[in-house]
Amino acid sequence: MKQTATKIHTGYYQYKGYTIEETGRANGEAEARWNIGKIGEDAFDASNTLGDAKRWIVGYLDKILTL
Repeated sequence: MKQTATKIHTGYYQYKGYTIEETGRANGEAEARWNIGKIGEDAFDASNTLGDAKRWIVGYLDKILTL
């Protein structure tokens, strides 16, 4: 089953207790960068795509749940 992020507004999503926020494009890049952070806290990581950000969150949650 495909997990989808909840769109709060353009460029801002919530997914599994985390926020994913578009930070824009730098130096003419085709893809935007995406910051990742827990809801209500500052971002602590970034990804190249929204999909990468979602995969990072799933991997992070899997890792901390197996500790």
